[in-house]
Amino acid sequence: MRLQAKSPHRPIRGAGSQHAAMRRSNENTILALLLHTPDLPGSVIAKRTGLAPQTVSVLLRKLETEGLILRREALRGKRGQPAVPFRLNPDAGYVIGIEIGWRHADFVLLDFAGGVTPGARITYPYPHPDRLVADTIDGIEHLRAEVARRDVRILGIAQTGPAGLAERAFVLGASDEESRRLAEIDLTAEIERRTGLPVTFSNDGASALWAEAVFGRVPRDRDCAYVYLSTFIGSALYVDGRVLGDKGMNAARIGAAMTRETDGSIGVLHMTASLWALARFLASRGHAGPQQDFTRLDWQAAEKDIADWLDQAAGDLALACANTSAIVGVSVIVMDGILPRPLLARVVNAIQARINALPIEIFATPIVHLGQGGPSAPAIGAAYQVFHARYFET
Repeated sequence: MRLQAKSPHRPIRGAGSQHAAMRRSNENTILALLLHTPDLPGSVIAKRTGLAPQTVSVLLRKLETEGLILRREALRGKRGQPAVPFRLNPDAGYVIGIEIGWRHADFVLLDFAGGVTPGARITYPYPHPDRLVADTIDGIEHLRAEVARRDVRILGIAQTGPAGLAERAFVLGASDEESRRLAEIDLTAEIERRTGLPVTFSNDGASALWAEAVFGRVPRDRDCAYVYLSTFIGSALYVDGRVLGDKGMNAARIGAAMTRETDGSIGVLHMTASLWALARFLASRGHAGPQQDFTRLDWQAAEKDIADWLDQAAGDLALACANTSAIVGVSVIVMDGILPRPLLARVVNAIQARINALPIEIFATPIVHLGQGGPSAPAIGAAYQVFHARYFET
């Protein structure tokens, strides 16, 4: 399945000269600041960006005229002129984010100020060639109807997913014929043709990290590794304030790390510590329902077996995280995924305990944090990248 699309559509406001490029960069600097810290007056924006107050005043008027920011009620009660705070205008534009995963499809609507409207979430044993396009278009049209009610515009559609989905669908039970037909579907082209909107594509692990870096708890002043626990394991790196892995499909492949199987043979983290591995483990213990939809699992009834799996998986994940820390030089690991939050927190705590017990002597013990993006992080991060390329990249 050819999921990749052309590079993000990026209209450039006032392009054509070095002055215009600098002005656009200054505008983006202001917009990025207001995304993270809304309701700032011009004087504070000038101090935080290092731009001259007069320059900020001119740019704020321009951005307000373009409908990208909103003027709030003046702050009174202090000496001098009342300070007028500004924030991003949510209705300046929307992007639909889509994750086509191994066993689920997720749809979200992201507004310009970072607000998320959840859409459909579909589960399946594997992406079926007879339903993939129709189900994707249905999910998109549901969100387009929501936007139509708000009388605003959609800037584009952002698609994300793992590498090798069609080629490895047989692992999930797809037949050779279904895998062949799945590989023939150019989903990005179909979405563009049927919606008339530009479509971008990015790796799912990197997209989830984008969501965490912008809206979550990734420390902007420190490098970190990111692990997303899903059907299989997504990952990416955050280095020097940049997400690594968003340009190439195979960057930061932590899920491909080698592990030791219980019988002593060499395995792969994808096959021992992913939710695919958990589903197989629980099925072997007689638990029905978790193969593609963990919401159907009786967690209390499965507690003992989950604890047994966690004991093994935490050890494998701890070694992969520690090795990543040693090789890449990061001291922070952020982990998120599609598991219920209490169970995911247990996974994080178990990994940290295993890391703390390792004989680490020549580098700092990595600290594992629970991410905040949740199950829709890949779709949210994919959608944000469209806004970033147009309005927030400096």
